[in-house]
Parts: sequence; structure tokens; C-alpha cells
Amino acid sequence: MVWLLVGGFWGNEVGLHQADWVVTVYHSCLDEPHADVKACDENFQKFWPEAIQHYWEYVAIYALVIKPEDRE
Repeated sequence: MVWLLVGGFWGNEVGLHQADWVVTVYHSCLDEPHADVKACDENFQKFWPEAIQHYWEYVAIYALVIKPEDRE
């Protein structure tokens, strides 16, 4: 039972890291001289759903399928 929580949190971490590229692009956009913050925000909003589209799958797989002994 504990593994459901641990695996769920682990899957959450893995699932969210799939979107790291969107955050990196967003920060790069904002770091540009004379950055258009509105355009950066719009691009972030556009790509975020795509980047985390498999988020719940990771949570479910890590919580329900992967057992602690399989991690090693």
C-alpha cells in the first residue's frame, strides 16, 4: 500500500520532468534581450500540454506496475 504513494510520487516526478524542455525554452525566451514576455508566455502555454501529455501514464505505471525491487 505504501508503494502506491511512493510510486505515485516517483511517477509524478518523472512525468513532470518530461516537460523540462518547455521550461528551458521559456526561460531562454525570457533571457533574450528585449524579450516579448507575452509571446514567451503564449509559447509556454502552447507547448506545456504536449510536454505533459503522458504525465498520468507515468504516475500510474510507477504506482501500479513498477515494484521497488525492479528499480535496481
